[in-house]
Amino acid sequence: GHNEAVLKVHFLSDKRLFSIDKANTAIVWNYERGKVIVRLEGIHDDVSRIASSEDGMFLFLGTDLGYIMVYELENYKMISAKYIKLTSTITALTFDEKSSQLIVATEDSNLFFYDIFESKELITKLLRLKNYKKIEEIVEKNPLLVYTKAYQLVIFIWDKTVKKAR
Repeated sequence: GHNEAVLKVHFLSDKRLFSIDKANTAIVWNYERGKVIVRLEGIHDDVSRIASSEDGMFLFLGTDLGYIMVYELENYKMISAKYIKLTSTITALTFDEKSSQLIVATEDSNLFFYDIFESKELITKLLRLKNYKKIEEIVEKNPLLVYTKAYQLVIFIWDKTVKKAR
């Protein structure tokens, strides 16, 4: 599947494996069958660290330039190429499922904790106030909020409203 030397591999849920080579070609495999599931697009920087959520929903890639990219693993699409931007190379990356925190260490000796669903409670509050514009602004800053129950309720209300308007 790769034309260059494979530099990193990472096991995902559901018998899947992520691999990336020297040319930044990223592949998700079914390791039981030895078949390519998908080739991920959009990786233009050397990946230094890999983490995934235990539920198999997200793949996080830390890069040498200090970016964290996020992929959604149901449809294998990139959610954000610049989900987080730090000032130095990502040296460690892990995901704590209990707290929904992405834990990031950098080459310049920093350790960061990111709640990937930060502002989820604010969306619920704004939903009660019917402040949809502010909700969209928050989701634009943190696109992972689209995967929360609170935002799914926003979508439901929006669809219902559009249906009534028609």
